[in-house]
Amino acid sequence: MKRIMVTKIGTPEEGLSLQTVDPLDPQAGEVLIKVYARPIHPADLLILNGRHFIKPDFPCVVGIEGMGRVVAH
Repeated sequence: MKRIMVTKIGTPEEGLSLQTVDPLDPQAGEVLIKVYARPIHPADLLILNGRHFIKPDFPCVVGIEGMGRVVAH
């Protein structure tokens, strides 16, 4: 499974990191979704630029929209 992490505030080249990780088994009340499409949402760019009202701790996973299929529950 791949995920994009924001490691620090900056440009995409400076602040984003693509990581490959093993998927976790879903726990009670959770699902595992295979994502087929995931747009870049303006809020993702605001977080990367440090201009969003949400100030996450870094590193953090970005992505608030997507389309996929539940593959495990």
